[in-house]
Amino acid sequence: MKRQASAYSAIIALRLLAFPGFGIVFATTCFAQLTHHSIPGLVQPIRLKKRLPKLFAQSMGITFIFYALLGALPSVYFGIYVGARVSGGRK
Repeated sequence: MKRQASAYSAIIALRLLAFPGFGIVFATTCFAQLTHHSIPGLVQPIRLKKRLPKLFAQSMGITFIFYALLGALPSVYFGIYVGARVSGGRK
């Protein structure tokens, strides 16, 4: 007797391929790849190469502060009225 695939087995197969947080990991990986790819082009016009570590640390610090404020200020302003993050229809 041949076993037929049911809708339940299809759901299980899809869940095995769905990784929670995959979207965040994928976006971070793409951003990191693009950032590392662009570093040689950013470094080339700088004459004093020994200043690069400090320059990159400052630029990352400023970027962090900007994004932290970008996330914190709306959450403080809207408070409990901030909706849940978009998660592709998953609960």
